[in-house]
Amino acid sequence: MSGLWSKSSGEIIATLQERRTTTVALPLTQGESTTTLISGSLPDGMRLDSNQIVGTPFEVPRETTYTFVIRASYQGA
Repeated sequence: MSGLWSKSSGEIIATLQERRTTTVALPLTQGESTTTLISGSLPDGMRLDSNQIVGTPFEVPRETTYTFVIRASYQGA
């Protein structure tokens, strides 16, 4: 762990239930951070909104793992 994140890279941040509207707060140490999806993709039906991943994940035929990279910055740094 370092910087703006309270969890290490590569850790699972949530397990989602299909077709259930969900809000996942990103594990940030600074609440007013700016976040950007820079690599990979969120589950279909989900989107990055401020410092949360929100939406209703679509149904998938089998258990699926999504890998993505989100960059966080605080006050432009």
